[in-house]
Amino acid sequence: MIALRRIIVPTDFSLPAQRALRYAIEFAKKFEAEIILVHVIEPPAYAAAFAKAGPIEETDEQRRAYDWFDSQLQNQQKEEIPESIPCRTILLKGTASTEIAQCAARENADLIVMATSGRSGLKDVLLGSTAERVLRRARCPVMTVHSTQARGFIDQGTEEPWSDG
Repeated sequence: MIALRRIIVPTDFSLPAQRALRYAIEFAKKFEAEIILVHVIEPPAYAAAFAKAGPIEETDEQRRAYDWFDSQLQNQQKEEIPESIPCRTILLKGTASTEIAQCAARENADLIVMATSGRSGLKDVLLGSTAERVLRRARCPVMTVHSTQARGFIDQGTEEPWSDG
């Protein structure tokens, strides 16, 4: 029998990420598992070029951004995760796919449930997707929820701005 104790749920606070969270909530209910809600703040692309020069002092603006993202995680936990489900939040800095996979390993996660944008074509070949990189790096199973896959399961008849009815 499969046992799930800890489920990592990366979020960027988007609708697809909320849908993935709802899948994780159902798994957590069934298996009495803990949800670990994770957000990764990625540095600007140019930051790596300056990293070799030594540590860069954090600015007030960066601290405010960190506090804002932390409050968003706390709000998402309070608003979307039932109190009966154990939940923690973790805010990380770095490359999303690396940080998510490392967090799952540190936390001994049994599953990662995350959204995928469903991007395809040349853009995906050149850039890769965070979900695909997590799939390659994670030591535990990864369930991806495509933004359109979750509609019937999650929305249960509610209309969305882009829907036909």
